[in-house]
This record gives sequence, structure tokens and C-alpha cells, in this order.
Amino acid sequence: MLDSTIQQRRAVSRKTILPLCFVLMLCLLLWLSAFGDVAPALAQSPPPQELLVRGDHQYPPYEFLRNGQPTGFNVELFQAVARVMGLNVQISLGPWAEVRAQLENGEIDVLTGMAYSPERDNTVDFTTPHSTLFFDLFVRRDSELHDLEDLTGKSIIVQSGGLMHDYLCDHHPEATVITVPDVPDALRLLAAGQYDGALLNKMQGLYFINELGLSNLTHAGLELLPRRYSFAVAEGNIELQQTLDVGLAILKQTGEYRQIYDKWFGVYEKGDQLALLRRYWWAPVGILGLLALSLLWSIILQREVRSHTAALQRRHQELALLNRVIMAAASTMDVTKVLEVLCRELALALNLPQVAASRVVPGQDYVEIVAEYREPGRPPALGDRIPITVPSTAYLLEHKQPLFIANAHSDPEGTGLEEIIKRRGIASLLLVPIVVRHRVISTLGLDSITLRKFTPEELALVESAATSVGQALESAELHQELQLRAEELEATVAQRTTELQRALAAAQAADRAKSEFVSNVSHELRTPLTSILLYLRLLEQGDPRQHGAYTQALLREAKRLQYLIESLLQISRLDLGKVEPRFEMVDMNHMALTLVNDRQQLFASKGIQLRCSLASAPLPIMADPDLLEQVLTNLLTNAMNYTPEGGQVEITTRLVEDNGQLWVTAAVKDTGLGIPPEEQARLFLRFQRGSASEILNVPGTGLGLSISAEIMKLHHGHITVESAVGKGSVFTVWLPVTS
Repeated sequence: MLDSTIQQRRAVSRKTILPLCFVLMLCLLLWLSAFGDVAPALAQSPPPQELLVRGDHQYPPYEFLRNGQPTGFNVELFQAVARVMGLNVQISLGPWAEVRAQLENGEIDVLTGMAYSPERDNTVDFTTPHSTLFFDLFVRRDSELHDLEDLTGKSIIVQSGGLMHDYLCDHHPEATVITVPDVPDALRLLAAGQYDGALLNKMQGLYFINELGLSNLTHAGLELLPRRYSFAVAEGNIELQQTLDVGLAILKQTGEYRQIYDKWFGVYEKGDQLALLRRYWWAPVGILGLLALSLLWSIILQREVRSHTAALQRRHQELALLNRVIMAAASTMDVTKVLEVLCRELALALNLPQVAASRVVPGQDYVEIVAEYREPGRPPALGDRIPITVPSTAYLLEHKQPLFIANAHSDPEGTGLEEIIKRRGIASLLLVPIVVRHRVISTLGLDSITLRKFTPEELALVESAATSVGQALESAELHQELQLRAEELEATVAQRTTELQRALAAAQAADRAKSEFVSNVSHELRTPLTSILLYLRLLEQGDPRQHGAYTQALLREAKRLQYLIESLLQISRLDLGKVEPRFEMVDMNHMALTLVNDRQQLFASKGIQLRCSLASAPLPIMADPDLLEQVLTNLLTNAMNYTPEGGQVEITTRLVEDNGQLWVTAAVKDTGLGIPPEEQARLFLRFQRGSASEILNVPGTGLGLSISAEIMKLHHGHITVESAVGKGSVFTVWLPVTS
């Protein structure tokens, strides 16, 4: 009886203890899974294919790095989807441009967050949206600005190049746009009482207000430009897209999505905060001791890991800085750009508000700041000139060693820099020379606005960077000098080539003009000479009764030859610049009237009416009266020769303003045959005669208008023509009125 009772108790004990042990083991494994990868390793073997997942390393609270590890709403949500769908993933974060390019090029499988747009949908595929991005207006709590209805006179902060930058410029041009590189800078400026508001990503703004403790800021709740926010997969990966959609649906059905959402955003949306307070209260009390020991061991291990990790990170940052500086120096031969990269990298690595670099030019009694990096709001240093006699500069140039000024306001090394120290608010200053072949070619100034000491590691980093840049600067200087010499030589060669081409073209044009001139002169001289020889032969052999007619013809051809020779001589004098006008005051009205009166009988004999229309007031003008009379006479003669019997010729004088210049004009208008448009462009060329001369059999040399145009150039004037076939022509002389 006793044995059976004992056996029954043992059976009951086994039934009770075994389940309890199983529960304790399960709890222990679940707890350890929070500190490592034990549970997943025990639960299942890794899937055969690992998905490469990336995101933006600077987009809190959605995705960012905390202590070097990916975290944020997007990261945690994707980890949950991967867990419920049994996906083997590797998540890492990096610069947005880099990770986006990797997805578009098919180098990775997934991005944890990307805002949808039709343009992006052409290169990647989007899952069902897991959240929505909004932009909002952030203001100080005492601000009267609550909406965007009237931004006249308001200064609004936006991220440079962001959506709100474009939105504000397009929809509210009345506002003053203030651009900053990131959200924290915008909120700090706003909290400090600068500007009127900031248009930022809503969740980012709320996140940084909480993180930075900016309790005097709030948001207007406008929720501008809502954008669907999704996981993004490589273009065409439909299977993975559908898998992630299913995982999201499962998380939303089980409530885990809401837990993750409330964890990251609930505090900002005043949602259910009880979910953030849930803990593992149901864990067996029996394993608390083991948990405490494990926790202590984990803390010690984490401290050691953090210590080694920090040391490795520092070394990695130093090497990365040197690599970026060297790569920048290798990619450009611009000395200033290399110094700008060096200043930026040192300022960011050492957390300094401002770093400036100067150039040392041999023979110059000062060094000048040519490159800098400064935080927003800091006074610029570019262009500052520091005499080489200032003690700190003289020390760098002589000893070629760094100089640290611990207290810039009281240390004697700061003598001569008082104005710069005061203007830039410098408390401590590190000066470092950049030396190449025992010559200082540049100096670095690292500003600290608080009293600070630089560690040996920091000093070594700065000196290493300066040494690395030294060789690059020497190469850049040599390259710039060679490039300058090459450009000067190229410019000289190009100039000489252009001059030679112009001289050759001028010589060729002169040669062509000479040949054409000789040909035309030969033709024009041959015509009257042939006629003269003909009539001389007729005088010898012809009918004596016609000798009178022959003599008249000889006289006419001789005069024609004389006129031609005189015209050629005048053109020659004009070409050689030997015609010097004798300027005197001439009344254009009087000259025109005189010419008309002298020619009335001649025009009447040809059946042509000659009229004169003069300006109401005298038109005095500085001109050579003989040359001007020659021009007007030539125009009147041409009008008479080309106007048929019964026609009219009229000379009109006027005072005209054209483009702010006063002109005295004399226009000769006829009712002749008119000049075709294709002939008008050649009228003022030498030996050019229109088709009307052949129709009307008008004698001439084709030199009259050419000589007239040259004479007008001597008077700083010109001749214009207006003509239509069958309606006549108008030739106008333009003479400028001078003071």
C-alpha cells in the first residue's frame, strides 16, 4: 500500500516537474533571445539565400544608426516581417544616394523605406504602404503663425533642396526662404528665436524636438503633401514584393504592427502608450537570479566590446578621413578645393565649429585665408589677411611645428590676432603648418569656441592629414602653373593664327579686288577708246559731209573717257585716304535749291518736272560743299537719266531723329523704272549698273554711286535707297548733326 502510494506520488511529481522544467527552459531561451541569436539558431537553420536589405543611415525615427547599429521604425518593422515570413536577411544602412543606386542597379534586394512617386516606380517596385509621410509647420509656442495663408514678411526655414524648399518657392514666393542642411539645425535656429517657422517632415521634427529638449516648439498640424511610404524591392522581383505584402498583412492582423508603430510614433501622436509599458511580467520568478547574473555578465562583456569597438571606430574614422582627403586631392588639381575638403573633414572629425586654411605665397608679407568650413551662423574667415610678422604666424613659418593656444584671450601667442579671435569667438586655437620640402605652403587654424585641449591622438590625426595634403598641394601648384603656361601659349597661338587668317583673307580679298578692278577698268577704257578710233578712221575715210557728226561723236567719247579717268583717280585718292574734306557750315536747303534752279532748264528739255520741297527752317550742317554738291549732283543726274519723259523728280530736305541721333537728310525721288530688290544690294559697288541702264540705253561708268558712298563715309554719314519696280526710287543722303 505504501509502495503504491509512493509510486503514485512519484508519477504525479514527474507529471508536474517535467512540464514546469519545460516551461522554465522555454522562458530561459526566450530571454536569451533578447541578448543574442541563440533562439533563432536553435529554432531553425538559416534559409539557403540571404536577402541584402539597406536603408538611409540618417533618417530618424524611421531608420538610422544608434551606436553603429541599424534601428528605427522601418528597420524594426522589416525585421518583424522577415521573422514571420521566415526570411534570412542582412540589414545595413548607408547614405541615401548610395543605397538607392544599389537597389536600382540590382546590387541589393530591398530598401526598408522609400516614398512612392511615378518616376521611382519606373526603376523599382513598391509594396503596400506601411506608413504615410507628412510635412508640417513648426513654430514657437508663443508664435501667432498657425497656417500658410499669408507668409508676407515671414522667414521660413527649410532643408536645402528638399520638397518643402520647392513647395515654398512655387506656392509662396512672398515668403523669405532660409535653407539649412538638416532638421536639427532648423529646429535649433527656430528655438533660439530666429526666423518665424520651419516646414519639415512631421515625425522627424517631433522626434528631434523630443531628442533635443526644445520644449518651446510645437507644430501646426497641417499635414502637407502626404506621401505613401513603402518597402521597395528590385524592379521585377514580384515574388519578394508579394512576400513582404503578406508579412505586413500578418503583422497588422496580429496587432504587432500597431505595437511597433506605437513604440516609435505613439508618443508623438498621443496614442496608446500602455503598449510601451508592457514588460515580461509573466516570466517565472525562479529564473530572476539567473537573469541577473546573465545581465551582469552581458553588461561587462558589452563594456569590453564597446571599448574595443570605440577604439576601432576611431581608427577607422581616422583612416577614412585620410582616405577622403587623399582621394579629393587626387581627383582635382585645384588647391583651394583640396583645402576645403581638408577643413571640412577635420571640423567634422574633431567636432569643431570652424576650420580655416591659408595660402603662403613666397615674397608676400601676409597669409590669406582661401578655404574654410564653418557651421551655420559662424562669421566667415575667407579673405582674412594675417601679416607674417604676427608671432603665431612667424612661429609656424620658422619652426614648421604646430602651435596650440590654450587660451586665445590671455596667452601671448594670440598677440596680433585679437580682432580675429574676438570676431570669431575663439577660446582655444590650434595652428598647424602644411610643409612641403622644408617650405610652409599653407597653414591650418582649428577654432574652438570653448576652452579645449587636443589629445595626442587628435594632434596626430591633424598632422597626418596635413602631411598627406602637402604633397597633393605641391602637385596641384605645379599642375596649375603648367596649365596656365599651356593656356597662355594656346591663346598666343590662337591669336597669331587668327591674325594670319585675317591677313591672308585680306590679301586674298585685295588680290580679287585688284583683278576685278583691272578687268573692269580695262573694259570701261576700251569702250570709249574703240569709239574714238572708229570715228578717227571715219574722219580719214568716211563721207566728208559727215565730218561734223563724227567730230561731235569724238568729243562726246573723249569727255566720257575724261570722266572715267577722273572717276578712277578720285576712287584711287579715296582708297589711299588722300581726299581730305574741307568742312564748313553749309545750309542744305540753300544747296538743294541752287541745284534745282541750275537744272530746271535741262530737266525741262527732257520733259521731266523737277521740284523742290525744303524744310521750313534752315538746315546748317558741317560738310565739304564741293563733295556734298558732287553727291547730290550725281543723284539728280541718275534720277534724270532713269526717269522717262513726263515723269517727276523731287528733292526733299528734312531734320530727322533716328535712335537718339539728329540727321540732316536730302532725298532725291524719281518716278522712273525702279530697281529690282536683287540689284539694290550691289548698287554701291564699283562698276555696277542696273538692268534699267540697258533698257533705257543710259551711258555711264558704274562709279558714281560708289564714289558718293565713299564721300558720305568721310562725312560720317551714309546713303540709303528705297525702290520698287515700276514705281520709282528714293535715294536719301544722311548727315549727322554734331554739337
